[in-house]
Amino acid sequence: MLKMILVACVLLIGSITAAAKERNSVSEEEVFALQASAEAGDRIAIRKLFELFPHSGGAVTEDIDVVLGRTIHNHPQLFLEELIRSGRANCDLCLPSLVGNAGDELVDRLSDQVKELAIRQKALKSVHKRRVSR
Repeated sequence: MLKMILVACVLLIGSITAAAKERNSVSEEEVFALQASAEAGDRIAIRKLFELFPHSGGAVTEDIDVVLGRTIHNHPQLFLEELIRSGRANCDLCLPSLVGNAGDELVDRLSDQVKELAIRQKALKSVHKRRVSR
């Protein structure tokens, strides 16, 4: 009986691990490969990053947040268009980390974080609602 329970546990752990790997199949390398293009305003790269969210987890999701957040500076309209298109605009849990994650380099520099978020806020406010389309 104990042997059957152990076998069942091993099988369950294996299936959970396989499902987690399948779900979180995006690597940091994939995100960083899109970073320069996304920050330069490449719509395809920004769209791809939004599409990677459902397949990412943990640190990779945070990396996507950071890269997309950085696109706000120079491409706020494009960022908002792709945000709306992705469906993440309606996610109350997603938006704070997406817009507010300034990255590891600012984690211990509160005044720099405040400046960064102010820049993002100003950029987003510069976009007129009627100009944002899918």
